[in-house]
Amino acid sequence: MRPDPAVARRPGTRMPHGGVVRGAGRVSGTVVLAHVEAGLHGGAAAELLRLGPLLALLLVAAWAWLARTGTAEPRRRPLGAGAAVALGVAGGIHLTLVGQHARESLAAGVFFAAAGILELLLAVAVWRVPGSRRAALGAAILVGGLLVLYGVSRLADVPALGGQEAVDALGLVTKLLELAGAVLAAAAAGVWSPRAIPPGLVVGATTLAVALAARGLFGLGAEPWTVVAVVAVTVAVGLAAGTRDWECLGVAAADGAVLALLLRADGLAPYLVAGLVAGLLRVAAWRSARSPLAPVAVAALVVLVVPAFDARVEILHVGHAGETAAWMAMFLAASALALGAWRWGRLPVVAGFFAAHLGLQAVRLLAGQTSVEAVEIPAASLGLFLLATVVLADPQRTPSSAVPAALVGALAGGIDVALRALGMPYAPLLAVAIALAVATPFGSAPSGGAIDQGTGEVPAGNVPARGAAGRSEGRLD
Repeated sequence: MRPDPAVARRPGTRMPHGGVVRGAGRVSGTVVLAHVEAGLHGGAAAELLRLGPLLALLLVAAWAWLARTGTAEPRRRPLGAGAAVALGVAGGIHLTLVGQHARESLAAGVFFAAAGILELLLAVAVWRVPGSRRAALGAAILVGGLLVLYGVSRLADVPALGGQEAVDALGLVTKLLELAGAVLAAAAAGVWSPRAIPPGLVVGATTLAVALAARGLFGLGAEPWTVVAVVAVTVAVGLAAGTRDWECLGVAAADGAVLALLLRADGLAPYLVAGLVAGLLRVAAWRSARSPLAPVAVAALVVLVVPAFDARVEILHVGHAGETAAWMAMFLAASALALGAWRWGRLPVVAGFFAAHLGLQAVRLLAGQTSVEAVEIPAASLGLFLLATVVLADPQRTPSSAVPAALVGALAGGIDVALRALGMPYAPLLAVAIALAVATPFGSAPSGGAIDQGTGEVPAGNVPARGAAGRSEGRLD
C-alpha cells in the first residue's frame, strides 16, 4: 500500500500499535509509512544519516573487508583497517562539506578541504603500514586539533570558520569517527593494546542499555522496570539450568532485552511469558545441536498469536537525524551490535539478510508494488536491525562459514520480503524463525573465542562444543 499524502497526522503524534508520526504520512496496520526530515545540516553528507543503523553496518563491513585484504601482519591488520575506515569516512565527510562552507567563508572551505585530504592520506597510511608510529602520531595530532576546533566553534563565534556552529548529529559522528581512528591507529602501532571483550557480553550489554534507555531517548519501548523483569526471567532460566558462563548469560540477557524492545502489550504477563519461553528455548539451544527454534523470534510469535495478550510489535524507527542525542545513541548501539556480529563470525548473515531484503524490495519498487517510504522505514529501523544482528546472527543457530552464513541471511531476507508482499503480519519474525529452522542442520557451536586478528572471524579452535557452556513488526508496505 502506498502512502496517501492526503491523510496527514500531526508530527510527533503517537499512533496505535507503537507507530509515531514524524511528518505527513498514512498509517497502514501497525506502523507509519512516511516521515519527513527537514533542516539537516550538511546537504548530501547528511543524507548518510538517513541510513540509520545501516550506516554502522556499512562501516563495520568495510572494516571487515579491509582487514581481510590488508598485507600487514595479522595482529595489526584489523586495527589498522578500523583506523583507515574511520579516518577515511571522516575525511570524505569533510570533503563533501567543502562547497557549503566555502560559500560561508573561503577560509572555512580551505580548512575543510585540507582536513579531508589529510585524513584520507592518514587513512591510507594506517591501512598500508598499521604499525607506523609516525602515522599514529600524525593521526593523534590532527584529530586532537580538529576536536579542539570543533569545541571552540560550538562555544564561540569564529568568523574564519563561518561563525558559531550548532551541535548536530553529522558533526558528532564525524568527531566520533576521528577519535576512533586515532585510538585504533595508536593501538595498531603498539602504543596501546585494547583488551578484547567477549562478543556475547558486548551484544548483551548493548541491547540491555538500549532497552533501559529507550523511553528516555526515543519515547518508545517498554518501561525500564518491565525490561528488568523480562531480562531477569531469561537470565534466571539460564542460571537455573546450570549456566555460569558470563558470555552465555549475556546472550540470555540480550534475548530478554530484545523482547522488551520489540513487544508492546498491557500488563506484565505477556512479557514474562515471552521471557520464559525465550529462556527455555535458549537452554534447549545450549544443550542440543539440533534445536530448530529461534528463542526470541518464537517467543515473540507465541505472545503475539494469543488474543488475550493483545500484543503487538514496535518497529523502533528512531534514526531521525534532527534528533541528535537519539540518533547518536542509535548509531553507537548499532555499531556495537555490528561489531558483536562480526566478532561472532556472523557478519555475513547480517549482510546477506539486508542484501536480499533491500534487493527484493527494490524489485517491488520497480514493479510499482510498494513505495520508497515503505521500504526505507523498516530497513532503517532499529527493530529490524536488532532482529538481524541479535536474533538472526545467533552463533548457536547459524553456520560459521561465510558462504553458508550469507545464504541463511539471504533466505531470511527473501522470506521477509515475500511475506510482506503477501500481506502477512510479523513478516520479519516469521522469516527469522523459518530461516533459522532451515539452517539448524548446518549450524555451529556458540563462538566463545577471540576474533582472529587476520580475518576478523572466530577461529574454529576457539569455539567450544555445543552444550559445553550456556549460551513484527507489522507489515509495512
